[in-house]
Amino acid sequence: RVRESAARIAGYFGYASCLRRLVELCDDEDDVVRRAAVEHLAGYDQRPAWSKVLETVESDSSATVRAAAARALGQTNSAEALAALVRATRDRNLWVRYFALRSLGRQGVPHADALTCLAECATRDDAPPVRIAAIDSLAALGSPTMSRVLFALAHDSDVDVACAAVAAMAKFAPAGSEPALRFALDSRDRRTVRAAFSTLASQRAEYAVSPIVAIARESRDDELRGDAVVALGRIGGRDNSRRVLRRSV
Repeated sequence: RVRESAARIAGYFGYASCLRRLVELCDDEDDVVRRAAVEHLAGYDQRPAWSKVLETVESDSSATVRAAAARALGQTNSAEALAALVRATRDRNLWVRYFALRSLGRQGVPHADALTCLAECATRDDAPPVRIAAIDSLAALGSPTMSRVLFALAHDSDVDVACAAVAAMAKFAPAGSEPALRFALDSRDRRTVRAAFSTLASQRAEYAVSPIVAIARESRDDELRGDAVVALGRIGGRDNSRRVLRRSV
């Protein structure tokens, strides 16, 4: 615990005199110490620090330490970090894959290799949390070429994945999204419907006024009806809100 705390403090302040020792702690016998050390090497903008992070994400025996290294790599956008993160998305441990995908999104660079990797994981990974992380990172990068991936995922059999895809569409231009969003409005899952409300509102999608009005009139879920009114107000101003309120009363 003493070594762990020292690693966290040294890395937080970025003390140059502690860099060598912090790199050495990445080989400590205790995985909690190694995790703290590799996480806080991200506070050093120096080659020895990043070389050790890259080594750790590939070779450490502990999944929690590899995941920590993947998180750290989200704070740099070097070509080496990108390549290491793409490889980490194929790690046997789902949380290493999860944090590698999150880091690809945090890098903020829609590199072709990153986009291909994210699309593949969003579609094919066995673990729903990993797929959702990939979807969120696709949204963060916002490359127009990836919008069709989200359209397809709105029909996914896993409700959490479908809901994440619908929500992510708000980060993209609305062209081509209408069929997927209409499908989401017909969902029996209220989270998916609410995600569709939010995305449609952000797009100011006038075609959605009638189906949203129908949901507000027919639903017995007061919270869902309230969300419908808010969405209508954002899409078309007060007139749409008044329209649904009049009919509901």
